[in-house]
Amino acid sequence: MTAPGTTAQDKSAVPAGVALAVVAGATAYDMFEVVALDNGGARVRAPVLLEISEEVPLRVTRDGASIEVRARVAGHERSDNGAVTQLVFIDGASELRRLLGS
Repeated sequence: MTAPGTTAQDKSAVPAGVALAVVAGATAYDMFEVVALDNGGARVRAPVLLEISEEVPLRVTRDGASIEVRARVAGHERSDNGAVTQLVFIDGASELRRLLGS
């Protein structure tokens, strides 16, 4: 069963055990529901909308291993089920490939 507003295709696009958190200093804030993720970026739901073009420091975690990358907010998709934010990773490509196994 998928979450409301999330298609089965979206769910399958999230590798098992993956989480994204916003990094501020030594603290990481788990504020995203990851809808889709690949080496180029992520689609997430969050309780707040980030500004388009804003750069966000992120921690990507999978099965206990984590890396830190920066992402830029590319846009928002709005629907009856809320907004999904599109993030584009701007660094960490090789580390992401290793972490995601692709």
